Amino acid sequence: MTKDLLPTVRDLVSASTSADLIQNREETLRKKLEVLLEMLHSRLTLHADTNSRIQEEELPLESKLHNWQEHLDYGLSVPLEQMRETAHSLSRLHQESRSRESDCWRDAVSVIRDVLVTWEALQAAKARSLMIHESGPDDTDDV
Repeated sequence: MTKDLLPTVRDLVSASTSADLIQNREETLRKKLEVLLEMLHSRLTLHADTNSRIQEEELPLESKLHNWQEHLDYGLSVPLEQMRETAHSLSRLHQESRSRESDCWRDAVSVIRDVLVTWEALQAAKARSLMIHESGPDDTDDV
């Protein structure tokens, strides 16, 4: 790859004013922020849907176990092998739920971190834009 293929800083500056570059940077950061917030919303929605599905699967198992436990409390017979299998299935669902919860929040924290970094960069770009507009007459276009 040759040096001529990449634009230099001088090329970029001559192509547009610094105010235009900052405005483009602001627009890019705003769009990135929108995308990140949408990603976070999607992840949390998916998490809620998955949690609901797991809870729907847990309810009948918990009900069966409760009924069998009541039978045991009254000295009635219960299908012990089915009871163990049901308890094992319920345990697997609880484990899946905890795992999904942990994965979701690990992922959400990562996206939130990106949101904060992008928001901070957007604020810095806005501050630079204000400084350019207040300090110099080189470009009077609105940013």
